[in-house]
Amino acid sequence: MRRWKWSLLLAGLLVPRVGDAEPAASSDALTVTRGDLQERLLLTGALDAVSAENLTVPRTPIWVLQLQWLEVEGTQVHAGQKVAEFDNSAFTAALAEKRLAALQAADDLDKLRAQNELTTLDKAADVDKAQAELDKARATAALPRGSLPERDWQENQLDLQRKQVAYAKAKDDLESQKKSAAFDAEVKQIALDKSRREIQEAEKATQDMELKAPRDGIVVIGDIPWLRRKIEVGDTLDQGFTVVSLPDLGTMRVKAMLSDVDDGRVAVGMKATCTIDAFSEQPIEGVVREIAPVARETSQNSQRRAFDVIIELPGIDRDRMLPGLSVKIEIHGREVHDATLVPRRAIDFDAAPAHVRSVDGQTYPVDVALCDAKVCALRSVADASAAPLATGLRLRAVGEAP
Repeated sequence: MRRWKWSLLLAGLLVPRVGDAEPAASSDALTVTRGDLQERLLLTGALDAVSAENLTVPRTPIWVLQLQWLEVEGTQVHAGQKVAEFDNSAFTAALAEKRLAALQAADDLDKLRAQNELTTLDKAADVDKAQAELDKARATAALPRGSLPERDWQENQLDLQRKQVAYAKAKDDLESQKKSAAFDAEVKQIALDKSRREIQEAEKATQDMELKAPRDGIVVIGDIPWLRRKIEVGDTLDQGFTVVSLPDLGTMRVKAMLSDVDDGRVAVGMKATCTIDAFSEQPIEGVVREIAPVARETSQNSQRRAFDVIIELPGIDRDRMLPGLSVKIEIHGREVHDATLVPRRAIDFDAAPAHVRSVDGQTYPVDVALCDAKVCALRSVADASAAPLATGLRLRAVGEAP
């Protein structure tokens, strides 16, 4: 009996009675407040040099080249030092063939010139012979008509005409031979010159397979945007594609990407806080200087689009600001003062119009001016007939049961 009485007494102490004080409010209660709010948008990007010496895939008869060797990114190089090399096997094989072709062309030209020289000498000898016969015929034909029988005199006249024709033909043959020889030699010379030019082009193409630093600097490997990675040995690259760059470390900026769904939330002139991931304890203040007018694919065959955003930095720290370092950017957007602030998860954005619901079940339409990750600032109550949101009003989270 005594044990039972003690049990009743303990139960009475633990169970609250009707009329006792209400339990304390939940620690995560959603409450309307007033204050200032600034829109903040987080972007990701990387340090980028304003100017740089870009080394690109050389222009060659082969449109696509395979990368055979590449210097390590971040390496300090000197002017004239090799930083990349492409496969030149196709050019070296072609170079050997072109050298053989040039030798053959030179030999053909020498043979042609020798043959033409002999033929020209023969034709010149024919002209000399025709000249001698013509002189003889002229002397015979010059004898007085009466000094010879009429028939012989007429034969001498006919022979003179024949010798004149033969001489003229010999001269024409000689001139034709000279022109033909010159033409044939010119054709062979053109073929030889072409072979030599092809050799020079092949030698230059072979030399161009090595990319060398035009000045001292730090190597930065180029990106393949559609693969979202750096260039690697074994990649096949098109002519003109940037393989390596030597940035000017005295002029740095941040290059970021703004998703197309956030179009309009960032404007030129907005302030930005940039934090280099490797030096998170030293944020840098910057200003948005440029926004691309057209969004582009973030990767190959991607449905996502983004705008390139350029952020200007006020100063340069050469010891820690190196191209390619990843950066987190916080854009300081629009700002409102002394506005009604509502927890974001209390606003039903899917409703038309958007509204909030108090803990007692009353609905308040709202007109949202701007939001951050947790709070939204209101312009005004969307429905003029509705009661305004009082500071301190407790709200329900969207989807929370009454």
